[in-house]
Amino acid sequence: MPNDELMLLSNLDQSLATDNNWVLERVEQIIQEAIQEKDAHKALNLCKTLREISQLSGLGLAKALYLIFINWDNFGIEDNFEAVAYEYLGLHKITVTNYVRIWSMFEDKIVPEDVAEALMQHNIKDLVPIANTIAQGYEIEEHDWEELAEAPDYSTVQIITRDIKGQPPRKNSLQLFLNPAGEIWAYQQEQRYLIGYLEIDSNKETVQKAIERIKKAAGIMG
Repeated sequence: MPNDELMLLSNLDQSLATDNNWVLERVEQIIQEAIQEKDAHKALNLCKTLREISQLSGLGLAKALYLIFINWDNFGIEDNFEAVAYEYLGLHKITVTNYVRIWSMFEDKIVPEDVAEALMQHNIKDLVPIANTIAQGYEIEEHDWEELAEAPDYSTVQIITRDIKGQPPRKNSLQLFLNPAGEIWAYQQEQRYLIGYLEIDSNKETVQKAIERIKKAAGIMG
């Protein structure tokens, strides 16, 4: 389970090669025009637009990765989703998991409708502690959602989610754990049940890929 202290992007992510010269040239052109026209608002509007694009692209990427993840078997690719995402996008599996969890909480209607729009206006990084809190089985009450929606920055979101996790996970939540022996245990309402076994010691690549797919699809921790 990713640590809530982790940023959205992992330090294991790779840089993605881009042709950004045209963007930088356009930025310089607009700023020079603003200077000649003595129009500071024109220059500042450019900065605002760039921020809006950055914010929108983060949420868009979260939705795209979520939709690819849940439909991965339909693409007919044998390699697991995380491996392909890392190879093609340079995103480590921790980063991919964060993105998928973020959009999942909106798609699954876990986020109340009255605060969903406000949360979508946040920096994508601010949503990581919230998504991980939900994934860990903690209940976010209505007043907590309101505080999270109004939180001004990432640090405030962290403080709120830490307070939420000062309480035990909700009793009716179903949590799945994989122990070092390969046993899958289900925990709910302070009861635990052995539900299966995975060949985690297998040295076969296909088996390990299958195990990773099962863990991700079922939300198995461990």
